[in-house]
Amino acid sequence: NGPGGVAQPKPEDDISDWVRRNLKLRLTRDIIIDREVQVSRPKSAGIGTRVDLLATTTTNTQPAEVARVTIEAKLINNRELLIALTDQLAHRYLEPSGRRHGVYLVYWIAPDQRPSDWLRPGPSDRGELQKVLKGQAAKLHPDFDIRPFMMDISQPTGH
Repeated sequence: NGPGGVAQPKPEDDISDWVRRNLKLRLTRDIIIDREVQVSRPKSAGIGTRVDLLATTTTNTQPAEVARVTIEAKLINNRELLIALTDQLAHRYLEPSGRRHGVYLVYWIAPDQRPSDWLRPGPSDRGELQKVLKGQAAKLHPDFDIRPFMMDISQPTGH
């Protein structure tokens, strides 16, 4: 537990690892879920630009095609939460790779369960945040199909 008795949430990477494992278990089709796939390497040294999750499968069409969905995930207190859908997912990941389908996954924690020592507690109104993110996705070029999704990782309250 952190200050004030509130449990520290898992780091963003740990949650994304959990999402990857569970998507793989729950999806019925043959699907590959990769973590931290490098999209580009703008410099000769270093890791480069990497996506959080990349889901790949084949379509049911004849001939079968490869279908990919890029997933960018952010914990509710991430400093780039309100700009990453456009700047990171659309322009840094999808556009350069020629892809157009993405999921912007926000790890939501109820405001009363957020640690008091967080420098950025994040937005407190879930509905308003969802509305803002849907608006950002709608303003993108029509070739992009990005869906914001909020995954509630709050502790059960026992009500």
